[in-house]
Order: sequence, then C-alpha cells, then structure tokens
Amino acid sequence: MSLQLRTAVHDLLLPRLQALQKTLAELAERYADTVQIGRTHGQHAVPITFGYFLATYVQRLGESTRSLEVLSAKLKGKFSGAVGTYNAISVFVDDPLAFEKTVLGYVGLEPAPAATQIVPAEGYIRLLDELAISAGVMANLSHDMRNLQRSEIGEVREKFEEGQTGSSTMAHKRNPWNFENIIGMWKQVTAQMVNANLNISSEHQRDLTDSSSARFYTTSFALVASMAKRLNEVMSKIEVDEEAMQCNLYLTKGAIAAEPLYLLLEKYGHTTAHEASKALAHEAMERNVSLYEVASQAESIAPYWSKFTDAERDLIRSPKPTTPVWPPRRSTKL
Repeated sequence: MSLQLRTAVHDLLLPRLQALQKTLAELAERYADTVQIGRTHGQHAVPITFGYFLATYVQRLGESTRSLEVLSAKLKGKFSGAVGTYNAISVFVDDPLAFEKTVLGYVGLEPAPAATQIVPAEGYIRLLDELAISAGVMANLSHDMRNLQRSEIGEVREKFEEGQTGSSTMAHKRNPWNFENIIGMWKQVTAQMVNANLNISSEHQRDLTDSSSARFYTTSFALVASMAKRLNEVMSKIEVDEEAMQCNLYLTKGAIAAEPLYLLLEKYGHTTAHEASKALAHEAMERNVSLYEVASQAESIAPYWSKFTDAERDLIRSPKPTTPVWPPRRSTKL
C-alpha cells in the first residue's frame, strides 16, 4: 500500500496539481493590475485585483502539494512477521532488523519504527487528510469562480464550447457545471478522510475492521487527480470580463472608500471617525450618490476634510488598491 500510494502521489497527483498551479500563476500575472471589488460576507468590501485573488490560491495549493510530496515520502513498510516481533525471521537470520531494512531498501521504503502485523495507520491518515485539504482548496476556488459567474455579478465566464448545452430547457443559460462537478467530488474526498481516521484503530496486533474500508482510499487519489485536471482545463480557458469588474467596483458609487475615509479622519484627530464614516457612507447609499459628494459637503467633518491632501481626497473619490498585489517578494515559482 505504501508503494502504491506513493506512486500515485508522484506519478499522478503532483504533475496535475503543479500544472494547475502553473495555470493559476500565469493568470495571476496576467491580471495582476485588473482591479476587482473584494468581497466579505458576500458584500462589497475594499478593492483587490483579480490577479491577487488567484495568487492566494497558487500559494494555498502549493503548500498542500508540497505537503503531499513530503507525506508520501514518509510512508513506511515492514518485514517483521505476524505480530511485528521478527519471530519467524529470527530463525533464519542473525540480525532481523538489518534484514528488514535491507529488504525494504530494495523498494525505497524505510521500516516503520513500530509495527505489528501491519504498518500503523497514521501515515496513511495524514496523507488522506492532506488530500482532503488539496481537494478543499480546489473546491474553494470553484465556489468562488462559480459565484463570480452569477448573472448579477458576471465577472468571469466558463468558456462555452461549440455544441454545449447550458440547460435542457432554458436555452439561454451557461451553467458553470465544471466548477460544480469539482465541488461535488470534493465531498467524496472529505468522506474518505473521515473513513481513514476511523481506521486508526486495529485491535491488538491486527483485526480486519479496517481492511475493507481501506480499499476505498484509492478513490481519493482518483478524485483529486480528476479535480486537478478538470480545474486546470476550465481555468486555462476562463473568460474574464474586465468591464464588468469595473462596473461592479463602482456599484456603490465609492461607498467602499469608507475605510480610508475613517482612517484619514483619525489621522487628523477625529475621535469617533469610524461612526462618522459609517454615517456618511450609509447616507450616500441611501441617496444613491457618491461618498465623495457627501463627505466633501458634510459640515460634521469639514474641519478634518480641509486637512486632506489632494491625493487623500482622490482616494475617497476613486478607491483602488494602493499597494502592489503581485510583487517580486511573492514568488510565482512552483
């Protein structure tokens, strides 16, 4: 099993996960300066860029991929007899521990420091847990991409292939079915994580309560491989609507500048800046006018507003990311 799972990681999973990371990194570079509204709790927050959004997934997926490589390399073997005490081997060799190490060395495995009739389950459990993390990161990205395709948002589109049908009855639809399929597969990978953790117990030196259920571990490897391949294919052809991103960025007419407004008010001595900024932002949204228009005319903050520099006022007029979001210090190397 150790050899099978290690081979599955190195020959199947790592190439596909690294290919996906490469695609995401290229997209992050391409859209590093494409401004997008950030969202928290499903609400407009403050500006980011689409490249930065994707870069966070490059980092997260990269961490999990490296962990899979390390964990698979740590899988152990055993050649120590029916209960792990080298009884039978001792009849034939003087140093059964050295013999075990030599035999396992031929296939590139190290002996488990403690084994009974079986290798302890913890190494396999950790690997299955990390598979669930990799799958979860891909599902998280798929959730986000699916939401960005909502009709009300429309910032990205899954490429619609010739002859593809979005709905069996609503011919206008372009359903994000690939992302939804990936999310569905993640649920099964998570189920196998639970299964693996339940197999930590094998009574005394061995029972078979873990044997039949452990045969399902391979589904996680197949599912993660399929998820990575499909996500890579759909992301490599994703269509980005930069005009829609700009439209959504200014949907609240600059109310998203409420954060820099209160920080600047505090800078110039306002003692209840957050409350003042909140009141002005809510007034602007209720009147359907810009925050800049309300703030620049508000007598309540006039003494502080007069101290703002032109650059600071411009930040309230046209909020945007103010720091690089894909600088050299955040490497895109895989």
